[in-house]
Amino acid sequence: MVHGVINIRKEKGFTSHDVVAKLRGILGQKKIGHTGTLDPDATGVLPVCLGKATKLCDMLTDKDKTYETVLLLGKATDTQDISGTVLSEKAMDGIDNDAVERCIGEFVGEYLQVPPKTFHFRACGWKSPAPKEPISVHCAMISERNSAVVAAWRNSPAQK
Repeated sequence: MVHGVINIRKEKGFTSHDVVAKLRGILGQKKIGHTGTLDPDATGVLPVCLGKATKLCDMLTDKDKTYETVLLLGKATDTQDISGTVLSEKAMDGIDNDAVERCIGEFVGEYLQVPPKTFHFRACGWKSPAPKEPISVHCAMISERNSAVVAAWRNSPAQK
């Protein structure tokens, strides 16, 4: 059995569960856990714990994380992400950088976050209402703006 932590570069289109399932097949072991999101649209580093290191999963999950995202303004979907069916569209012609900065700034603070519908469906199969998770967003900023807005923020689980 292999023990330790592997950092995987997760590509778009795969869930964290897909990565774990693939590693189980490659390594021939069952004791594998991930510390990331199940969102198939997410890309980036996914720490995967193997064997005895699976005890680290909770400790790694409870640490601060930094996220960078591209915001597509003016569209609402049925899944709250770009993979869903577009329900409505609004022109963003009159939106300036200050308005976007103010909007992004509203995400800073502690609050209860509802997981996106696609995440909840994959994780729970709609068997129960999506649980709200306490989070704390430390900062949010726009790093560039062209046809889309790229925003980055640091967040952590809220103190229990």
